[in-house]
Amino acid sequence: MANTEPTVNTHLAACLRRRNPRWAQGDAIVSQSTRVLADAAKQPDVLIRGGGAPVVIETEFHPASSLDADVMSRIGTTVPGESQPVESVIGMKYPKRLQNVAETAITHELENAVDLLWYVHRQDSEGVFRFPENGWLTGDLNSIAGAAEALAVSPSRLTAAAETMERAVGAGAKLLEDRVGAPAREAIAKCLNQSDSEQTRRMASAIIANAFLFQIAVSHNHGTPNIDETRAQHPEWVLGKRLVLDAWKQILEVNYWPIFDIARRLLLPVPDDVAEDYCEALAILAQDLAGIGAIEVQDLAGQMFGRLIADRKFLATFYTLPESATLLAELAISRLDGHVDWADPAAVTGLRVGDLACGTGALLSAAYRRISARARRHGLDDAALHSPMMEEALIGADVMPAAAHLTTTMLSATHPAVPFGQCEIYVVLYGKMPSAKEPLLGSLDLIESSNTLSLFGQASTRLSGQQQTVASGEGKLQLPAGTLDVCIMNPPFTRPTNHEITDVPVPSFAGFETDEDEQRAMSDRLKSITDAMDEYAGDGNAGLASYFIDLAHQKLRPGGVMALIVPAQIIAGASWSDARALLAKYYEDITVATLSEFTDEGLASRAFSADTGMAEAVIVAVKRQPDSDTDEVASYLALRERPTELLDAVETAREASRASRTLQAGDVERIAIGDAQAGWLTLGRFGEEMMGHPAGVVSADLATAAAGFALSEIRLPRQPAVSIPMSPMAELGARGPVHRDLTGTDLRSGKLRGPFDRDDLTDRSKHESAVWPMLWAHDHTAETTMTVLPDSEGHVRGGMDELAEKLWALHVNRHGTRIAGATRLHINTDFQVNSQPTAACMTPVAVLGGRAWPSFQPDGGLTWEQALCAWLNSSLGLIARWWVSSRQQRGRSNLTVTTIGTIPVPDLRALPASTVERLASAFENHADAPMLPANEAYRDDIRQQLDEAVVCGALGLPASVLAPLGTLRLQWCGEPSVHGGKDSTRP
Repeated sequence: MANTEPTVNTHLAACLRRRNPRWAQGDAIVSQSTRVLADAAKQPDVLIRGGGAPVVIETEFHPASSLDADVMSRIGTTVPGESQPVESVIGMKYPKRLQNVAETAITHELENAVDLLWYVHRQDSEGVFRFPENGWLTGDLNSIAGAAEALAVSPSRLTAAAETMERAVGAGAKLLEDRVGAPAREAIAKCLNQSDSEQTRRMASAIIANAFLFQIAVSHNHGTPNIDETRAQHPEWVLGKRLVLDAWKQILEVNYWPIFDIARRLLLPVPDDVAEDYCEALAILAQDLAGIGAIEVQDLAGQMFGRLIADRKFLATFYTLPESATLLAELAISRLDGHVDWADPAAVTGLRVGDLACGTGALLSAAYRRISARARRHGLDDAALHSPMMEEALIGADVMPAAAHLTTTMLSATHPAVPFGQCEIYVVLYGKMPSAKEPLLGSLDLIESSNTLSLFGQASTRLSGQQQTVASGEGKLQLPAGTLDVCIMNPPFTRPTNHEITDVPVPSFAGFETDEDEQRAMSDRLKSITDAMDEYAGDGNAGLASYFIDLAHQKLRPGGVMALIVPAQIIAGASWSDARALLAKYYEDITVATLSEFTDEGLASRAFSADTGMAEAVIVAVKRQPDSDTDEVASYLALRERPTELLDAVETAREASRASRTLQAGDVERIAIGDAQAGWLTLGRFGEEMMGHPAGVVSADLATAAAGFALSEIRLPRQPAVSIPMSPMAELGARGPVHRDLTGTDLRSGKLRGPFDRDDLTDRSKHESAVWPMLWAHDHTAETTMTVLPDSEGHVRGGMDELAEKLWALHVNRHGTRIAGATRLHINTDFQVNSQPTAACMTPVAVLGGRAWPSFQPDGGLTWEQALCAWLNSSLGLIARWWVSSRQQRGRSNLTVTTIGTIPVPDLRALPASTVERLASAFENHADAPMLPANEAYRDDIRQQLDEAVVCGALGLPASVLAPLGTLRLQWCGEPSVHGGKDSTRP
């Protein structure tokens, strides 16, 4: 007899009970039970309750035609004994085979099934939504258990808690502004290493409110005074300042030093009469939050603080979005699977997971959640592991006291009522300190040392749980090399170099109001650290984030996982070449994830952080064992957009991991969440200066075609690949100088760097009278054709005639690199693809290339110049140039002078002379024809005529390829990084 759905549901409930210790208690999970809902006529297939909002699972065998109706009927139903209705329901489709197996085999089949189909309906303040929007998720019972745990945090309760806290924190900040004098406000700001502002006052109020919330939690276990007991000591039943400080002193004698010490120091400057009203307002908030489960419901407090941090008024810096943190953490922790025995408590608590730029704690707490989920799935009680995890396993450091407090809060909120002794969260020193001979660099001091000083210049500001640990001086951050299992960070991005004049001499070291001398000293010290290393990733042009790669590399053990959010320039930017080389040499199992879509947020839509204003990349890699000789390739994950919620992030990471295990070189695997394509995955060699990269590309077909250039193939849709000899441009000639070598001045010394002063040519037609003509800047009115007139002339600075003459001619620089002089061919390095037509141009005479149009001098003379100009402006040439460029900004395809040499072009050395001549003729025949902006190539008759002349007339492909080329052209114009959101020019 076939198994019935209720029979399988009973086995499903039993399997789920083994996946969370709280589900194994009493009737936390029931199946096929009547009268568990207020409406006795409605019988859920599986009900999960306790420890949060109730979650229902509704099941059906394939084809599950009535499942949707059953799922929707459970939304809003009430559960006797629960304080809130059912807001989340999982719909699950059983495979048909479960109907026909022996009943004794059902549990085994469920435990080992990897093809379970499911989705979620969830109600929030805006209505009911489905995840995924269409289609099904595919996974095992662990993924369904993880979804049920996430859904236990009620959307309505979370929203209410966050809004309640937001109002109270705002009111507390306003009270400080209106009733506290400037000296006291300055003292509060000093505690946070910030200046007095609304944001600082909100931060202080949130920290004190958090202390009151933890006061309630701690009292449950240790008998310390709760808030009402503290009030009761006052004759008028109010929270007097002295009473609050005394209560917190009692708690500090037991535990929670990182929560209460900074709160106590923030409260001290507040006048006594103001403190009563201030404490009352924030304490009432804490009691309200406790009343809706902020203490009992696992992770509710953490997500609530995450919502508050998302408010720009609260945190005046960028932070890692929770969904991004979860994506990165799942990609990272999954690499420990098979290497860590998740069923062994000692193995789990023996892990060392560090974030040495911990900020709000989003990444460290996300990693902790992914570890805890694995421990639960393997039968461990993660609440019992909380104390050792807090005391030894989780390591955080930051230069901001508030950041350390927030990190500790986020970690503690996982199990708010579980005490811990000391914890490994540190405030590290930054800038000049009386106790140190050299300026301190925060966590970066650890690159050359196993320990670093902490706040106040003492070795005693480890944020530990007990006062005596701090007082004994055992709190110095000590992190020997090779000890971390996971280093997960979103490091600061600011650059210490400064090519242009700004108000901040060295922006990366401008925190805490450091002066110019201090900034210089810190920058020099960082350089001295890297100069002492044989290999390093740090580069001043790349910014501080590159130095944090050195820090992570030194602290990771072989087999350890590096997980970073860094600028997307790491993939191809010249200043990141040392970082790529280090990762390629010492790491394997590399994943590089980027975002493709531009939305109304602009560039922020391609960032994993908030407010960075730049495209970012996720890098996850495993440090090789010393004897490893793996021929490693990287998985490039191009996501359309950021995951929209935590479930989405976990499922996206799992899908990417699944696809990467089966991917073969040259393949493209689409990543789908339900029926929607979330992105795609391909393989590439990380670290090699290969011709191009797939970061941020929406179309997998376009990426496949572009990747063919590196293999000397032209790949068009629906066509077999055609072999055409290709090479990087650098192999065909010499690039011109950096524009600063022509007209620059050293900002530090004031010494002249270049031999020229430059003036604009008001009448370009008179360029023939210029002794030192230049093509310098963009002018959209004068650059619609492939022929462009010079726009500037140089005047030799006194005593620099010899240098001027050297730069006019082909020469070799001090690094042994050939540098072009005056040329006719010029490359558009700062290419605004959605407004400028040409990727390269020719001037009527040889001129010096400037900032926007550096020179390139091919070895084959004028014919090669014309041939290259024709190729670079054809649709295939536009794609090739775009493929190797930095695509961080809307509608812009940027190159540096050095990366010009990576553009894939036909190898003019290997082509027949007649082919090269026909390419040159394609230029001559179209040189003066005006073209539309490059992103409008799909409707540009001149561009398409040039395409035919290049592809068919010169390279000899048949006319039948023009239609497939049109498809490829249309795909390229549809890329967000090409059209940049210009609706009027989208195909």
